[in-house]
Amino acid sequence: MSCESGTFVSNGSFTLAGGTIDLGTGTLEVRGAFTRTSGTLAGNAGTTVFSGAAAQSIGGGATFHHVILRNGGAGAAKVLTAGQAFAASGDLTV
Repeated sequence: MSCESGTFVSNGSFTLAGGTIDLGTGTLEVRGAFTRTSGTLAGNAGTTVFSGAAAQSIGGGATFHHVILRNGGAGAAKVLTAGQAFAASGDLTV
């Protein structure tokens, strides 16, 4: 799957179970849990946005480029729990 320069929105949990997701300069918006059981997330120059209504989680580890955490709504605590290490090779914005 390739986002290239567009936006892909997952309204619930998102599972990468094989293959490659190439964000290019695009955006992956996750509104539930993010899980990688196998496969590759090629963050390149793309952005991953965690925008769920409540706390979110990352399972399986991944390397993102830019990460934006805006879950919980305005004024609420921003919570992202990682079951394994993850990395942001670009900016991390809360």
